[in-house]
Amino acid sequence: MFSLITVGADRRRASVAIALGLACLSWPAQAESPVQSAAKADLGQIVRASWYGGGNEHLSRYTASGEVFRPWDRTAAHRSLPFGTRLQVTYRGLSTIVRINDRGPGVNTGRALDLSRGAASDLGMFGAGDVRVAIRVIN
Repeated sequence: MFSLITVGADRRRASVAIALGLACLSWPAQAESPVQSAAKADLGQIVRASWYGGGNEHLSRYTASGEVFRPWDRTAAHRSLPFGTRLQVTYRGLSTIVRINDRGPGVNTGRALDLSRGAASDLGMFGAGDVRVAIRVIN
């Protein structure tokens, strides 16, 4: 049996041992990676979004994931979610599922998501500029 009745230096050692024991109890069993944290942070949030790919300047260009950009696919750009992550995006009662295949938008824009033209069409957000959308990570 362990006794907490100590004197002098033994009391300090006991205090340290107890503090370390409590710290170990609160330590997570498995640390989360930044990608997991980013995915959890974006689960069920309202964020600012816009769309890109309206002109011919984006045709035949490559996305950050290495695939050819296709404006009418249901894809999106996000700064930190892993490529291939699927999001449900909802705007004014309309929803679509997009796949993250590009990086962006820029840090100073205040937006969290850039949608392809196809996804923006599904949501009816042409001409709206920046809009507030609800996003939810599907997988």
